[in-house]
Amino acid sequence: MKEMTVLRMWNEVMLNGRESSPRGLMIKEIDQFRCIVSSPWSTYPARNYPMDYFKAEAQWYLNANAYDDRIFKHASMWKKIAQEDGRIFSNYGHYWFAPILEHKISAFYWILETLDNDPDSRQAIIPMCGREHLFEGNKDVVCTKCIQFRIVEGKLNMHVDMRSSDVVFGVGTDWPCFSMLQEMVALGLDIPIGKFIFSTDSLHIYEKHWNMVIKAMRDGEDAFIPPTIPVMDSVDDLLHGALNHSAYGKWLAQVTL
Repeated sequence: MKEMTVLRMWNEVMLNGRESSPRGLMIKEIDQFRCIVSSPWSTYPARNYPMDYFKAEAQWYLNANAYDDRIFKHASMWKKIAQEDGRIFSNYGHYWFAPILEHKISAFYWILETLDNDPDSRQAIIPMCGREHLFEGNKDVVCTKCIQFRIVEGKLNMHVDMRSSDVVFGVGTDWPCFSMLQEMVALGLDIPIGKFIFSTDSLHIYEKHWNMVIKAMRDGEDAFIPPTIPVMDSVDDLLHGALNHSAYGKWLAQVTL
């Protein structure tokens, strides 16, 4: 399994992807793609990735409220896919951090308890795309099927399995948020971060992004701008909204959700 940056994945799709038109929108895509993510960030000049948007979406996830509409002012597409009752299925934080009613704990704490009790466990999973999303007319069928955590050789591996991955806009913020979750789990278990393993049934780029991606490919990997991010030092502060109590939280709170 190859280690890949976002740019290498763009190259793979543009050079080796087949053309198809789901929902009438032209894409290039690779079926059944799998890799190890060497960097989750798409901070290339041609992409002009908005770091402030990551900060807003990360806070939105940490609040774990699928009805929180404050994200609308940061990206109008969320309003377009909200359900009639206001719920946004693709608020990933709802699956990660909201309490599971029957068990009174969140999936996040289930992960911590499971791996703390049995470091070799294969049950540390967070299911995300569910049967409740599968109905006619739903514009928000969750793209991520499941996230699994395993401790391998003393390090925390994370495997994200997706049904569909827009490797420009969708993955642009998904992967940094997945990495944030992996860092939180590793911090909660007090173990080092291992591999970020990614698999998807469809890795694709929409036609409207082809020129931008070609520009990034021409610029090359040397154009990548590594983001400067504070070290995460507190899980509890992040989950209880006390962002000003930690350097990482203060960094997120530079943007008002």
